[in-house]
Amino acid sequence: MSPSWRDRVEVFVGARELRLVVTPRGWRAQAPRRIVRETQDAAADLAAVLAESVHRGCDVRIVLSNVHVRYGAVGAAGLLAGAAEREAAGRQVLRSVYGEAADEWRIVMDADSSGVALVAGAARSLLDGLRHACASVGASRVRIQPLLACALNGALPVLDKDDIDQAGWFGVLEDDRLVLATLDGDGIRAVRNLRIREDAGGEIAALLQRVRLLDADASGRSMLVLAGDRTVPLALGPDSGLRVRTVPLSGTLVEA
Repeated sequence: MSPSWRDRVEVFVGARELRLVVTPRGWRAQAPRRIVRETQDAAADLAAVLAESVHRGCDVRIVLSNVHVRYGAVGAAGLLAGAAEREAAGRQVLRSVYGEAADEWRIVMDADSSGVALVAGAARSLLDGLRHACASVGASRVRIQPLLACALNGALPVLDKDDIDQAGWFGVLEDDRLVLATLDGDGIRAVRNLRIREDAGGEIAALLQRVRLLDADASGRSMLVLAGDRTVPLALGPDSGLRVRTVPLSGTLVEA
């Protein structure tokens, strides 16, 4: 089957909601269909929606909310020999933070990094369930991506060279969670998670000040690039020397 004849399906798996955009195949251009469904079992609900909405052989791209993913960073990843060592190192990093729960996660590491590499872990049962849901409609291609990676890739085209050179942190604010990555000239150096309790602006600003000290380097980077599902004013003092650049949050399939 030609790729031009495949239905294209984008999926966002949130904490309590499943969002899909289905672009049907055919000779005539058809408007994408947007589907939103509350969910308590993402895999089962995805299987049901796909069965109702797509032809067999579709291409599926799934983005996982940060609610479902935990992140870490492994140093000197280029010294690791092969996929098994990279997975073991990634699991060790996540296990040191999240304990035995990490034993039930599927672990992936940025394969292109020879320095500090981003690690992501998500429940094996969730990933297997989502892939099974796609297989039930004969999906030809399935790609699953964490929101942090999707948001970062989506932000790059709207940033100019000066923004990229000055960006010391990249944050994703989604519901009551922030994932904050510390950046340097080679990419991501460290990743931290914050559960927002009451005052998002104040709590994000406080975390930023802490990581500025903990991850200090001599690059002089002073900008936070923040991709969020809402606008949050940060309580940064005029003498902090820090700036914030807000960008759209890619991947959540929320209508503008």
